[in-house]
Amino acid sequence: MSISSSSSGPSARRSSLATDYFQVYSASSKSQSSNLLQRPKRLGFLIAPDVATSISSSGWVATCSSEQIRLYDVKGANRNRIIQPKAVLSIPMILRDEKIRGIALSDDLLAVITHNRLLVYDEYRTNNDHMPSFVGEKRIDQDGHWTPRSVSIAQLGRQSPKGGATASIAVGGEGESAVKIFRYKYMPAWNLQGDHVVLKCPHNNGAVKIVGFSPWRSDAIYAPMVFAVTTGNHLYSWVVARYVGHQQGIRLDPCWHVDCNARSNERVSDIFEDPAQS
Repeated sequence: MSISSSSSGPSARRSSLATDYFQVYSASSKSQSSNLLQRPKRLGFLIAPDVATSISSSGWVATCSSEQIRLYDVKGANRNRIIQPKAVLSIPMILRDEKIRGIALSDDLLAVITHNRLLVYDEYRTNNDHMPSFVGEKRIDQDGHWTPRSVSIAQLGRQSPKGGATASIAVGGEGESAVKIFRYKYMPAWNLQGDHVVLKCPHNNGAVKIVGFSPWRSDAIYAPMVFAVTTGNHLYSWVVARYVGHQQGIRLDPCWHVDCNARSNERVSDIFEDPAQS
């Protein structure tokens, strides 16, 4: 793989970043603690293994089996006891073989992917009975030819009667059109904004096992980025903030692509123009 770069893109800083040194901080023994999360049992045995977990910055944890989601308020729990779920949510399946494949939490939203759909829920922290409110669903399997494998959510702002909060949900799947981005806005309820954006993974023959967002920082050089790691050990990254939710049918090439199987001097390919500068 040849290495090329654009002076306006992230690769322009790569040579200097490679020699930077970062201080490593060890965990403090005074602040360490652990808890067990209560899981459903039948006749002393666990009913089903968990397939995914997620944690929000507000201190809530979600875990799920292939059919059921449990929500825990870890931040407000007694650290010396097993934490009981605040809510148990069963997802109604519309197809015989449909199962939950992944979950993601933000401060206010719960995103769920099955073999066929993206489902979004709200108010998992604020309802009196802690049962989430259903926002909506989106069919995402492209007539059975694209199976969701991973999901992540990034929320900016907090929902309020005046609105203003936004959330982007990334769903990782298969092939060269391996990531889809859906944008939601609170005004004063959560609504899907426009069509989804497809993030392209050139030469990807596998599936996206991990998808995520870079942390939001007001002083960041570039807009928040989306990254994806495939089963073939390829890393892709995109700048998408200015595109999501504004136009239909957008398909973005990555600004970074790292082949983690290649030799160390051949891994980075930055053959695409940085979308933030175009």
